[in-house]
Amino acid sequence: MIATKALYNTSLHVIKLATYIYFGTITQDPLSSHLAMGAAAIPGNWLGYSISQLDGW
Repeated sequence: MIATKALYNTSLHVIKLATYIYFGTITQDPLSSHLAMGAAAIPGNWLGYSISQLDGW
C-alpha cells in the first residue's frame, strides 16, 4: 500500500512539473534553485532525525 501511494504521488508530481514547464510557469532559474533546496532537505532531515534520537531529547 505504501509503495502504491509513493508511486502515485511521484507520477502526479512528475506530470505536474512537466505541465508547469510546458506552459512556462517554471523556468530554468527557479527550477534549479528548487531542486537544490530539495536535495539539501534530504541530509537536513537525516541530521534532524539523528539529533532527535540522542539521549535527553
